[in-house]
Amino acid sequence: MRSLLFVFVLLCVGASLAFAQTAETPAAPPKEAPAPPAKATVVGEITAKTIPAMTAACVMEKAADHVPEGGYAEGEKGMMQAYESMMNKGFEKLGAWMKAGGVPMGPCFAFYYEDPMKTAPKDLTCKLGFPTAADAKAEAPVVIEQIPEMLCVVAQYKGPYESSAEPWNAADKWATDNGYVGAGAPMEVYLVGPGEKVTPDQYLTEIRIPVKKAEAAPAEGQKK
Repeated sequence: MRSLLFVFVLLCVGASLAFAQTAETPAAPPKEAPAPPAKATVVGEITAKTIPAMTAACVMEKAADHVPEGGYAEGEKGMMQAYESMMNKGFEKLGAWMKAGGVPMGPCFAFYYEDPMKTAPKDLTCKLGFPTAADAKAEAPVVIEQIPEMLCVVAQYKGPYESSAEPWNAADKWATDNGYVGAGAPMEVYLVGPGEKVTPDQYLTEIRIPVKKAEAAPAEGQKK
């Protein structure tokens, strides 16, 4: 199982909140020490459950399709560039689908297919989408897909995306401790996010890691 450290990139989905100051203000009192940034924490229990199949409007994004002039930067900066470009373009396409009459029937989600710690930024991909009606229509680049039923380790976390490593680590550890191994691309479902006009400490996200039971090791002396 892998710990996904890149999910903070969905911050680009919503517009940043701007807090303007008036042109004339009285002298400010001495500044207090800034409050420590909110941390993402697991809420409720981590568990394994079967996620029902669903129909979804999806777009598949490849970082290679959005390479900036001069190429992606190395390391984490390039990873951030790649995911931001894919998120922006993908949700722009899904927004056009909605303007044309597409109806989302649930919160947006993202599947992540590569480990960004082991993959060059230009080789990263992701699938973005919304649940929709079984008879929904779409035109390229948006496609209507059937997402199959999946057994998943499920964990919800509250707080900003950029500090989600701890909840992902907890979900990975729970899976390993309970005899599960990965069986597909992990995903996040954005239950409460920037579009809800809440502060990042109020974001609520569900991690879903497709899994299967690990094969039991053969007893000593038995053939594999």
